[in-house]
Amino acid sequence: MSDSVSLILDTDIGDDVDDAFALAQAALHPSIDLVAITTCWGDTAARARLARRVLDAAGGDRVPIHPGPDTSFGTDDTVATEMTSGQGHIPSEAALPTQDAVDYLVETVLSAPGEFTLCAVGPLTNVAHAIRRDGGFASALAGLVVMGGRLAGGEDEYNFRCDLAAAEVVLQSDANLRIGPIDSTRGAVIDRSHLARLTSDDAELPRLLAAMLDQYLDGVGRDWTSMYDPVTLSSVYSTEFCRIESRDLGLAARGKGRLEPGLRHTEVIGEVNGPAFIEHLMALIN
Repeated sequence: MSDSVSLILDTDIGDDVDDAFALAQAALHPSIDLVAITTCWGDTAARARLARRVLDAAGGDRVPIHPGPDTSFGTDDTVATEMTSGQGHIPSEAALPTQDAVDYLVETVLSAPGEFTLCAVGPLTNVAHAIRRDGGFASALAGLVVMGGRLAGGEDEYNFRCDLAAAEVVLQSDANLRIGPIDSTRGAVIDRSHLARLTSDDAELPRLLAAMLDQYLDGVGRDWTSMYDPVTLSSVYSTEFCRIESRDLGLAARGKGRLEPGLRHTEVIGEVNGPAFIEHLMALIN
């Protein structure tokens, strides 16, 4: 991955609050040229309007946002949307491009092979559709960075489990793939002690993120949450906070989202310096 990245961020912003932090991170970091946002999973139009609000607060008002399909890649069923962190923060009106996410991804990436990195931090519905739409899409990406999957035993990982057929398509593609599994990315933790640091700033962005974080923690009944998506995104511009390993992996036949030794070569985010990363993220936002 390059130190200076033309990035497209694919997100299911509005559920887990880490997507909102990742979006702010992508808009603010000086080594990222945020080209566009695509939204996935469920009410993608509402997610796009929420992304618009976060982006506007971060000074990214010119970055286009393209909603993807509201159905699962695997079943073609309409997906229910929780919006645990987004409810109440979504603008009722927001101008969005008419081109949908999948069309945008295919057209943009194929227009300049090797230029764009795609970071997908939600279910892989949009990415799988783009791969299925055009056989050259995956190889035309400079890199595909994915938050998802689990290396060890335990509960199913959400992003892969939601649309397992999409995850299978991505893992079988010929993209230059890097995965941030839940095992390692969960080590970067933000909690209620960070609310005061965010609300101490009069700027709109930290206050919006603080409100979304507070709402999310109330919704899940915890005082902390992991920044899975921002850690994964950080590997695009720096390896200061995480170790990158080379592995041969595939999806386990049993266990939705569990990764096991397989034929697919990929880079994997290993050990993460969680406290150092959280300080980096907070400094970037504040």
